Amino acid sequence: MRWIFLCLACACSTPNPSDDGGPDASPGDSIVAETSSDAPSDGNACSVTAAASVTGTLLGKTLNAQDSVALESHTTQYEVVVGITDYKGACGLGNDVKANSNVIAIIYLGATPLVPATIDITQTNTMSVQFTEFDGTCQSPAGESASSGTITFTRVDDCAVTGTFDLMFNSDHATGSFSAPVCGAAPDGGASNCK
Repeated sequence: MRWIFLCLACACSTPNPSDDGGPDASPGDSIVAETSSDAPSDGNACSVTAAASVTGTLLGKTLNAQDSVALESHTTQYEVVVGITDYKGACGLGNDVKANSNVIAIIYLGATPLVPATIDITQTNTMSVQFTEFDGTCQSPAGESASSGTITFTRVDDCAVTGTFDLMFNSDHATGSFSAPVCGAAPDGGASNCK
């Protein structure tokens, strides 16, 4: 399954494989969105409940987190995308974009697999975080990139990606957590529809 809505927020570039970021840690809304049962590569079943919370502001506004999903792929590089959305059912959209929505996309693109660690985004070029507002026609007239801060990944496997973040987006500051069930393959830039 491919997701362009997360990649629309990305300014994806090819990272330097030797710079992997390495190990270096008012309450928001926390909503259990859906349950995903997937089979990891080791054959064991897993059940992960999607949840996310975001406190602070993005483009001067709050984000009422409703869902989180993770996408993973490996071709010539390892890619992990975590999406935190202000709507439920993000996994079901596939490659489509939800009109009038807001998305935080945490993107890892590197030569080695992402592992549990705390990553300072100013110390690596394998990690980026984007916030995008989509309008009624699924265009993204507004968005911003995280300029500093850390992301702590506590779990990265075939079932889920979980962790926390503390990030500056220009003059905005946002903190939060995510428990994102793996939903499919990372975006490949394919066509999408506005839903």
